[in-house]
Amino acid sequence: MTAGALISVGVGAVVIDPGEVLAVLSRRLGVSLGPEPSFQASAVLWEIRLPRILLGIVVGGVLGATGAGLQGLMRNPLADPQLLGIGPGASVGAVLALVVLADGTSSAIAGGTLGAIGTVVFVRRLADDPSPTPTRLILSGIALGAVLSAWVGFLVFSIGRNAVPPIEFWLLGSLTGATWRVLTATAVICGLAVIALISNARSLDVLALGESEASHLGVDVEQVRT
Repeated sequence: MTAGALISVGVGAVVIDPGEVLAVLSRRLGVSLGPEPSFQASAVLWEIRLPRILLGIVVGGVLGATGAGLQGLMRNPLADPQLLGIGPGASVGAVLALVVLADGTSSAIAGGTLGAIGTVVFVRRLADDPSPTPTRLILSGIALGAVLSAWVGFLVFSIGRNAVPPIEFWLLGSLTGATWRVLTATAVICGLAVIALISNARSLDVLALGESEASHLGVDVEQVRT
């Protein structure tokens, strides 16, 4: 991964050779290695490419960690946010925020977060009747996710043609807006999520044996799920 990241920082519309990449990075770290890099190479690498690459690594890492935690919680190696309806719920919230508020990225992030949380709460309520089980959670998520995905398609179809590109761009995802400030904020939030997962790692391992076995071993199954 490190080698791929170092190679990718030099590839693009502005090609930066490995020696210049090393020179830029070393000077930013307070060490002078190699010849003096050009201003263009320094700006492109440090202000544009490196934040995007690091943000992709952080987001990809936390998605993998939370996905593993979700699979452990559901005791199903195929469980993921899409299967539980979380992804479609976030998409509906983001699209509604972009259409109603028209405030760009900030409203989309807020709407997507609220949509994902609302979906989790609703799926949990559905699965709680009469008693929650991983199978019931997954089936409830699949059903709700199908409805929400249809709503996303309906909303995109209903709005004006000029509003579709920003929505499609957001739904597909992009690292274009990555900056050091965005990277720092994202890393802090993702770090807290990973810490929460690590603190529950033992409980998730025991839960893999089954809910009744985990309860007998002292694991509060309801608390772990919450």
